[in-house]
Amino acid sequence: MYMFKQIPESDIPDGNTGLHVVMSAYIGITLCCLGFLGNLISILVWKRINRQRHDSSKSAGMFLIALAFVDTGLLIFFTATEGFQNISTDAQNSYVYVWFFCYIGFPVYFFFILASVWLVVSITYNRFIAVVLPHRAASMNTVRKSYIIIFTTIILAFLTNIPHFFNYRPVRNVQNTWNIVETEYGKSFSAVMYDFWGHCIVLVLVPWILIFVLNLLIIRKLYQRRPVRTKGKSSKEHQTTVILLTISFSFLLCLMWQCLVQCFYMLQFKSDDKDAWYHISTAYAPARVALVLNSSINFILYCLSGQMFRKEMYTMFAEWFRCDNYRQFLDSSTTISRTNTVSRSGYSTSSAADLKSTSHGGVEDSTKEYRDEEAINSGDDERHSPTKGENYTV
Repeated sequence: MYMFKQIPESDIPDGNTGLHVVMSAYIGITLCCLGFLGNLISILVWKRINRQRHDSSKSAGMFLIALAFVDTGLLIFFTATEGFQNISTDAQNSYVYVWFFCYIGFPVYFFFILASVWLVVSITYNRFIAVVLPHRAASMNTVRKSYIIIFTTIILAFLTNIPHFFNYRPVRNVQNTWNIVETEYGKSFSAVMYDFWGHCIVLVLVPWILIFVLNLLIIRKLYQRRPVRTKGKSSKEHQTTVILLTISFSFLLCLMWQCLVQCFYMLQFKSDDKDAWYHISTAYAPARVALVLNSSINFILYCLSGQMFRKEMYTMFAEWFRCDNYRQFLDSSTTISRTNTVSRSGYSTSSAADLKSTSHGGVEDSTKEYRDEEAINSGDDERHSPTKGENYTV
């Protein structure tokens, strides 16, 4: 198959073998470890955020949690296949590893990639409904329908991937070690056609076009709303939209980079020209970990593009470690935000120093202040909205 077919070292130009090993093994596994930690934190933070939301606003968080689980599986199986092969040449000739690669590692790795790609499509569609068709969001972006879409995507990804369980088989060689060998099906024209439609069309072209078009429509709608200042619940939805757009565009870039370079490499474009083939092989070495990079950086993108995600993460760490730095950060940011919010509303306010001095010392009080601020901004709880002429104090 074009994306994951075993590449003989003889096809790699002299001087590039080491580069391929470094990218797939050391850099790839490092990205996997960092991405595993980031995805774990993302799952915990999005679960906390979803617990604070109404059912109609939980769908985006549900998709991001599912994406984090799938991306974690992708990183684990990349380490167990591509990474492990380039680190341990002895272990990869053992029967246990060869059997694992043929019947578990290779097909399950591709399953996670397929599921990850289409979950990004589902996330983009979710934001398209919320932004472009907001009058239908309450009925379409429900918890029940989100679960249905997530499980349907995973099931279809698995069913579509079944032929890959028959691509390779373990074979003992004359040195009494084991090799990964293509089966008769793996060598057949049917496998080539399946890989073309499965990879080039279903995995690359169709989702790329869908995500690109939906993102353009979302950005167009956001541009039309640009003069309108959002706050409260609308502000949270806007932050969620920005986060999901960031995820979608990073996916488009990584997928396009990986696909273009891989097609040139697997088709051996200009392989008879040593200089051109050397440059293509050099570009292919980092491109083969592009999808791993995409599955590893979502946590960083959440932190960069979402203040809501950062605040909830600080709160979670404060509750875990009872760290004064996190508590002081929450106190100061909450005080400043509350002062600005109340003053913009036309109410008489206490000074920021007075508000800060009234905050309690426990982490639980800092968390409560953050929840109170969210209630004021969203307007969902009338008990936290001061009447005109009254001071709002903690």
